[in-house]
Amino acid sequence: MTQSTEQYFGIDVVKFLMALCVVAIHLPVYYLTDDPAGIYPPAFDWFIALGVPFFFACSGFLTAGRLDSIPEAGKGREAYLTSRAVRLLKILLYWNLIYLPLTVAECVHLEIPFRRAVAENLAALFTEGHSFASYVLWYVYALAITLGLLALTCRRRWLTALLALAFALVTVGVRLYAGQMQQTAAGTLLFNFASTALGGGLFFFSGFYLSRMEIWRKSAPFWRKSAPLCLAVVALAASHYAFDHAIRFNRLIGGFALVCAALALSAFCRPSGASLLLRRLSMWVYFLHPMVLMFLFRCLKLDALCTPAVALTVAMAATTALAACALRLSDYYPKLKKLV
Repeated sequence: MTQSTEQYFGIDVVKFLMALCVVAIHLPVYYLTDDPAGIYPPAFDWFIALGVPFFFACSGFLTAGRLDSIPEAGKGREAYLTSRAVRLLKILLYWNLIYLPLTVAECVHLEIPFRRAVAENLAALFTEGHSFASYVLWYVYALAITLGLLALTCRRRWLTALLALAFALVTVGVRLYAGQMQQTAAGTLLFNFASTALGGGLFFFSGFYLSRMEIWRKSAPFWRKSAPLCLAVVALAASHYAFDHAIRFNRLIGGFALVCAALALSAFCRPSGASLLLRRLSMWVYFLHPMVLMFLFRCLKLDALCTPAVALTVAMAATTALAACALRLSDYYPKLKKLV
């Protein structure tokens, strides 16, 4: 979704793996058990939660690389960021329309009265960018807002740094005052907007400023090429420690760590046709997996027949197969590429 002038083997591979992790995150929504929150081991819970933070950090890294290829003079960078934000908003609109029938089905399943369903879905669309069924679109909404704000500040580096600081303050504020914010209906809407629409900005800038460190270049000495791997190991260990001890921001550290791990792979492995295929599949997996989960576990009710491990394997395989079909179809009908 974020284009770059350079392809990275590691980012392509890890992006696909993290898309599958997002499938795992949302499986408990449809795989009904007595304790849906506890169907995975704690270590797996920690790892899959890094999926969306990685997507944001990866987008920040690739965006910074793309901006570096555009001359600072003129409106080139601003125009690029604006066009990216507008394209993301179009993608948001397309997928919300695609998910509209499933949203209606979800409201019927939950037995939500018509007026309340309309009001709550409209509120979610404006504050979080998605409806009940299209919840994965919050990432697109948050990324579009982040890129739009970056377009306003990209001409001055100190303004960009100030924007990153603002996202950090919003993230901390939401964490500290979540309880007070959700005591009223208006406060809940503000909380949803701040935590969702603005919730990815800090993740984004962790990758954005990682790009400025320039420690992954293939032409660099071996010790510099190894630096991302060292960063990844340390940051992943810190993230897991923070998760085990209920310390906040473990996902921020973990998402940053996965980008470092992806860069470590990229430093030693050249891009290939297989890695490009995985990159193209990843966003189809991301967008389509709620449909697959709803079909498997709401329509076919496979949750009554499968263990969690089997259910997850089936869900990942079915989602990947559907994503491959959609990718193939987009090659025949190029207009479908507007969806990703």
